[in-house]
Amino acid sequence: MSQTKNAAAILIVASVFLLISSALNVALMFYYEIEYGYYYDIIDLIGPSMGVVASFLLMIGFIVLHGSARVATPTRLCPKCGRNISADAKFCPFCGWNPSKS
Repeated sequence: MSQTKNAAAILIVASVFLLISSALNVALMFYYEIEYGYYYDIIDLIGPSMGVVASFLLMIGFIVLHGSARVATPTRLCPKCGRNISADAKFCPFCGWNPSKS
């Protein structure tokens, strides 16, 4: 696994942790409001709510950026024209060079 994929995995795990902790914080605030009659101002809910929003944005961003990454296919150079061709190619699609006839 490359460093980029490791960093993306760590950041996704961190964003999931941020989501869970923020959601629990909001849930506990509502529980205390209902159970004990303590009323929070709207400003008290902004922090945990922004944590939930930020974690969703992080997860969506990393899914978009790293979820659609293509796997690189191994290539080699055609000895006749010098262009990159697939490593398992039977012939060069550019010049028609065939390794079995060489």
